[in-house]
Amino acid sequence: MIKGVLGDFQKAIKCHEKAISIDPEFKQAIFGKGMALGILGKPEKALIFYNKGLKLDPNFKEAWVAKGIALGGFGEVEEANECFDNALRIDPGYKAALNKEQELLNLINTRNI
Repeated sequence: MIKGVLGDFQKAIKCHEKAISIDPEFKQAIFGKGMALGILGKPEKALIFYNKGLKLDPNFKEAWVAKGIALGGFGEVEEANECFDNALRIDPGYKAALNKEQELLNLINTRNI
């Protein structure tokens, strides 16, 4: 994912794909590919990889948060909140989930969704 951090997300995707071809159950590579796709503006494709990661490990809190963010972007507020709740069931103090859940609640309150 270092290449992704440096901004070359297409190359990061290829690196993740290579890692996945070596180990199809390498959840961090699957998640990393999803993150890169999300950053490239392909949230529908990113969701596929978040779901694959969660199928491999239902306690993958980072994938729950990323999935919640993507679903929130589609306006799927209840589903997004469920994802953040799942991450918090795994790790009640997980700051990323707490922050995103609060952002979602603020959005709901401001928009009266």
